[in-house]
Amino acid sequence: MRSQVLNQTPGTLPAILALLLALGASPAGAVNTLFLQDSALAALTDADMGLLMEAIDRGLAAPEGEMVSWENAKTGAKGTVEPGADYEHDGRSCRHLKLALSSKGHHGGGQWNYCRRPGGSWELMPP
Repeated sequence: MRSQVLNQTPGTLPAILALLLALGASPAGAVNTLFLQDSALAALTDADMGLLMEAIDRGLAAPEGEMVSWENAKTGAKGTVEPGADYEHDGRSCRHLKLALSSKGHHGGGQWNYCRRPGGSWELMPP
């Protein structure tokens, strides 16, 4: 099943940039990708990224505070997604998510805001 998170924007580049920003990269650092060499996100394999995206989908559907964990036993990458409070923004149903990520000795994390589109899919909101 393809993650709804990847379907939230046209193309994956905006979603990946938002993910980088959510994991603590500054906007200036997002342009200079050298910082990725030593980040938890850079160490993720395609399989790890798939597990992360599935965890985000589950987190968006889970009750507030119910931690969603993921782990890839083959690579050792792991993380958690913690759904926060639901809220309304411009008439749309929205939700906070908190992410923690660990891969190859690197750690990252951040908080995201998602809002539902009229069709029901989730859209990552700008920081």
